[in-house]
Formats: sequence, C-alpha cells, structure tokens
Amino acid sequence: MSLDYSLDLTTGLAPEEVAEEIVKTGRPLGILEESVTAQQLLAWSTTTRQTWLQVSPARPQPWHPPISELGAITPTVQLLFELNKNDQIAEQQNDLILLTAALLQRIRGDAVFSNLDVVWLVRKNGTLDIHEDNDFWTPERIALLPRPYTRHSHRYE
Repeated sequence: MSLDYSLDLTTGLAPEEVAEEIVKTGRPLGILEESVTAQQLLAWSTTTRQTWLQVSPARPQPWHPPISELGAITPTVQLLFELNKNDQIAEQQNDLILLTAALLQRIRGDAVFSNLDVVWLVRKNGTLDIHEDNDFWTPERIALLPRPYTRHSHRYE
C-alpha cells in the first residue's frame, strides 16, 4: 500500500485560500507548527509528525482515472501528503484524517481522499461515503468525520 495520499477538492477557492484554511485549521489541532505559513504549503512543508504537505492546483493524473459511478468530479485544488515512512505511520494517518475532516467542515464542494490504490473517502453533492475497510476506518477515525456518512467503497476505473 502506498503511503502517499491526496485530498482532491472541487471548490471555488484558489489554492492559496485553501492553504490559508489549512493553516487556520492545522495549527489549533497541533498538526502544523505555529511557524508554518500558507505560502510554505504551496511549495512543500511538513507537519508536526514530519508528513510532507503541499497544496496546488489540481492536476489530473493518469493513474487516478475518474470514479465513473459518481459522475464527474473535477477537482480544482489538490493536497498532497507524503508520510514519513520511518516513524509514527498510524499517527500520521490519524492526522491526515483529522485535517481532512476539519477541512470538509470548512470547505464546501466535492472531495476525494485517496492514495495510489484506494479511494478512502468521497464527498459528492454533500453525501459522504467512506471505504468499507475497518482496518483503516477504525471507530476512533470514524468519530472524527462529519455526519452523516455511509460505508461504500468506490473504485477508480
């Protein structure tokens, strides 16, 4: 399983505005140091657990084809997360979910949280679906998510 994740957002916000929302959200949650700025997130920065994080305009990738069953989701902003593969992997994943859940509360629009081979979360037209894998979606992680949600595993084509 890949340890790189992305959160693709369909939003009217520019990447710079999404980066500002991440700073406003990530600092109080303890995910970002107080010194991290939105401008740094547009290049690359790290979280308190040394996960690399970048915010950029969405760039469709050939290895992430559309999720046909959902109809068109056309992301405008992408958050890329590269986990520190040497330390606290589960805790880093928890941070990603905590930050993603908080951003879903603050930013309207469609969203896809995934890694190279699994679509972990989809929000389409206000409906939140999370993958059926109970090893990834522990009760503690599910408790972080906005309600309501359904358990449904989406796949890339």
